[in-house]
Amino acid sequence: LPGSPLVARRLSWEEWRERALRQPDGEGCLLQAFTPPQVWVAHADGTRNFIPRPSESCKGRAALFSNVQALRKRDGPAEMFALDDAQSRAACARLSPCVVSADGRSLDDAQSFAPLLASLASPPVDTLVLELRPASPTPPPTTAAGGAGGQTDPAEERGAEQWWLARLDGARGLRLESA
Repeated sequence: LPGSPLVARRLSWEEWRERALRQPDGEGCLLQAFTPPQVWVAHADGTRNFIPRPSESCKGRAALFSNVQALRKRDGPAEMFALDDAQSRAACARLSPCVVSADGRSLDDAQSFAPLLASLASPPVDTLVLELRPASPTPPPTTAAGGAGGQTDPAEERGAEQWWLARLDGARGLRLESA
């Protein structure tokens, strides 16, 4: 919301760590299950995104995981749970397979998400972490076309949840961490 006033709230390290564990949709590690194979991106926060049309090489790289239902679907409408073609290609090209137990039923978070977890092991020194939100209250959502009973338009719901995290540290100034 360019030009809109913002409200800032300082986050505790625990709040920041919890938010940082929610990786972007295309980041995490690769899992596959079922026959024919279906592929997902697993995230450190215990959620997953679906890759609707994975390449054969992507299927071959994804770790076999028989307990995919243990990972929650990412929040939001169904079209947000599935990655689009560009996101899918990027995830398949960049991500490693997840590390799973020998029986294929549990995900080894410590190994699958090692770089992220290591970066969050302790709070950075001399850093202030802020949550920034639009200062004006979000207007009440309108109902979707033909949506009686208070059904809201998913695009408006996404806009209502808009927030940013920023770090303020002495060495580098203010840095936008996520949007």
